[in-house]
Amino acid sequence: MPIQPTARRLCYYAQMPGAPSSEGIGTGAVALRLRTPSLACIVPPRVFDAFAWCESDELEWRRPTTLWNAGAQIDSATARTVFVMRRPCEFLPRELARLHAFGLGLRTEEALAPWAIDDATDQLYAHSLQPGDLFWLAADDLNALFWGLHDWAHFHNHGPFEARAWTELQCDVAALAWFWINRNVIGLTEPVWERTRRDAEVLSRARFADEGISFEARLLSAENVHALAAGNVQALADEARAPYLVRSPKRKGAIGFDGDDGLVAAYRGAQAHAKTRAPYDCER
Repeated sequence: MPIQPTARRLCYYAQMPGAPSSEGIGTGAVALRLRTPSLACIVPPRVFDAFAWCESDELEWRRPTTLWNAGAQIDSATARTVFVMRRPCEFLPRELARLHAFGLGLRTEEALAPWAIDDATDQLYAHSLQPGDLFWLAADDLNALFWGLHDWAHFHNHGPFEARAWTELQCDVAALAWFWINRNVIGLTEPVWERTRRDAEVLSRARFADEGISFEARLLSAENVHALAAGNVQALADEARAPYLVRSPKRKGAIGFDGDDGLVAAYRGAQAHAKTRAPYDCER
């Protein structure tokens, strides 16, 4: 029986467009492993209830040999971001991967339903299942790859998603940092990376405006992203102590900075969660 969407918060802001068919582009694929090291938390700690609950290390990314658009603008989540399953997984919503990913020779393989990023974020955490043990990513343009890395950050950092703008900011910054770390593997020039960063900043500004929260541009600055990618947590911690970051106006019920939160939480594994690991429900 197909799994239906749950009635809960949505990660995306608009209806996700379907991926158009790309018949005749061939069945050859390029398989690359992207380094996705665990990164520092740069948002108020209470945004996540289990930040870095499992350590991130790498993401397997595949794309067709004859199709790759490195110039795609970063605008909205896309069904071209496809998390293909390595084995059946009964507790996650699934669709045929070949309906969304083309030119990879996919036949009966299943993929996470494009609308189910929230479900995967919750269920991977609930079952203590490492994302890399279950998924590899199919993405054939820069926009799809950005959102794939953005979602990869969601999968490794669990939260109630009550502070949408802050949650998405952390994942945007992670995607940009991983883009920077893997720029040579991806074939990403510095000007294109910078354009991508500016696109992500536009999206983030809009989210904060929607929630009536002040946006601090320094969090998505090239300098901060480079520091995060280099593991320079101390530099980010120093930035967090800047006086102008302590008093961000916020509406009632919204999460902003205050004297107790700070900006940078040092990486901690979710040891308490690891001690209560639930058995895997996926077939091995």
